[in-house]
Amino acid sequence: MSNLNKYLRLFGFGVVGLFFLLGLILLFSDYFNNLSMTYRLILAFLLLGYGAFRLMSTLLKPKKEEENEN
Repeated sequence: MSNLNKYLRLFGFGVVGLFFLLGLILLFSDYFNNLSMTYRLILAFLLLGYGAFRLMSTLLKPKKEEENEN
């Protein structure tokens, strides 16, 4: 794996962490109390779901590239 791929993978994990953090802040914090609870729940679960999708794509992407090289 080249250095660029390592940095892109670390960036991917950082983005995943950011989406999870934002989703958890929406769920458990009163910081966004100007939004109704329904909108907060919808947005939080969308962020958490997209974070899970990004996590899976970040974890599986290098494996696909290594298989194509062989």
